[in-house]
Amino acid sequence: MNEDSATSLAPPQSDAAGKPPQPPSSRRIERVKATSLAVLATLAVFAVLYVARSVLFPITVALLLNLLLSPLVTFLHRLRIPNSMAAAMVLMAAVLVTVVAIAALFAPAANWISRAPEGIREIERKLRSVRRHIVQIETTSKELEKMTDLDGEKPLEVAVKQPSFSNTVLNTSGGFLAGVFVTLVLLYFLLAAGDHFLGRMVEMMPTWGEKRTVVEMVHRIERGMSTYLLTTAAINAVLGVFIGVAMGLAGLPNPILWGVMAALLNFVPFVGLTVGTVVVFLVGLLSLETTAQAFIPPALYVGINAIEANFITPTLVGRTISLNPVMIMVFLVVWGWMWGVGGAIIAVPLLAVTKIVCDSFEATMPWGRFLGE
Repeated sequence: MNEDSATSLAPPQSDAAGKPPQPPSSRRIERVKATSLAVLATLAVFAVLYVARSVLFPITVALLLNLLLSPLVTFLHRLRIPNSMAAAMVLMAAVLVTVVAIAALFAPAANWISRAPEGIREIERKLRSVRRHIVQIETTSKELEKMTDLDGEKPLEVAVKQPSFSNTVLNTSGGFLAGVFVTLVLLYFLLAAGDHFLGRMVEMMPTWGEKRTVVEMVHRIERGMSTYLLTTAAINAVLGVFIGVAMGLAGLPNPILWGVMAALLNFVPFVGLTVGTVVVFLVGLLSLETTAQAFIPPALYVGINAIEANFITPTLVGRTISLNPVMIMVFLVVWGWMWGVGGAIIAVPLLAVTKIVCDSFEATMPWGRFLGE
């Protein structure tokens, strides 16, 4: 028997697990099954996030705020203050600052809202030339409707009465206050717990080397996420100060209100810049004498944001983390769709946290590079 015949009669070699190699069609079917299961699991996760948003959103906000405020609790703990008391002090200070800010800004914000009908008429007067073209288009549209209207009986018009503003506030404030309460309570326990959960996780590790690896990994992730959130919050606060000063110099009333608005909107890239620019332009039309002067506030708004986005943030935040603009837009759209305005606000912090976690594990490092620039 020659060598070729011996080779042909040899049994098929098995793989490392002792199983015979699968034919190409079987391997292809297995890959299709795995891909299908992954797609179904992803859709199931999105469905759960959407359906349970009223519960998951406060929990997510509490976790992010815990990363933001935990360094302050750690600092107070080093001063011999117990974690429970330090957490209460930090939480009370944060709530006090928030309440004072809301109380200071509520009156001017309510004033602008009450002036909306009058403001619309003022904007129409200053944009009369643009409105003239709009009226011409509306007239042409009505003429086309008359030309295409049949002589039959007109359908009965049904007027749907919209709920009043007070009813809307009363109907939505209950759920909002419940979410705030859940967030604050959970945030307190997270801050007071400190490294309690980390200690329980370390106890589950069998060897000293694994215990040390877990501690280093968790601390590295916490430092990265806390640094990013603190740096981003500080940048947005400074941006709000500069925007407020610029709006005051441009002649807009209530510059502090527009500075706070700019700081909050900067947590939502791209969309926040657009909304803020439109708002200060409309306020300029209402507050300044000429239409030409109304273009100064939005120009300053865009200019200051451009400096922050192209120089300040890349210098301070880019050293530790850089995010892919495409993924930023994807996260904004997805989380905004699932959790509304709140989801859009926390979308970028969630993306940053996801990238930091992916960068901390060797198996998920390719995903971390995919989420970054």
